[in-house]
Amino acid sequence: MTLKSAGLALAVLAMALGTAAMADPWVDNAGAPREHKAPPPAQGHLTYRIVVDKNGNKVSGSTGTSVFRSQAGVYIAEFGFDVTGCVYVATLGRTTRSGGVDAPAGYVTTVQSAGFQDGVFVATFDLHGRRHDHPFHLLVAC
Repeated sequence: MTLKSAGLALAVLAMALGTAAMADPWVDNAGAPREHKAPPPAQGHLTYRIVVDKNGNKVSGSTGTSVFRSQAGVYIAEFGFDVTGCVYVATLGRTTRSGGVDAPAGYVTTVQSAGFQDGVFVATFDLHGRRHDHPFHLLVAC
């Protein structure tokens, strides 16, 4: 079978099957119904938050939360329950107790606190990577 006759055979087959065989998948699939494949959220999903000034004082947050500053740029936020299976998200941000001005630029990291199942270790840094006291907001999702 030559290439020309193979092309002709495909064209005849497409005509026999109707226009669906010649449909453009990029156009016709755009209107196709989409099914969400992710599992539904787990029952009892909870989030907790704490806002901490640069001196390690809790400004606001969920009931039962506390924080202490162990050294420059190092904080332990405690939540009163085991947070080992949770997600921790922090961002530097001003608080009303840090002067009401924009916080200086820097970085923040979070990790499960060693020795405290109910704690999150938070470290804040200046732009040069040195530990530096910064106000921050921490969100814990379980």
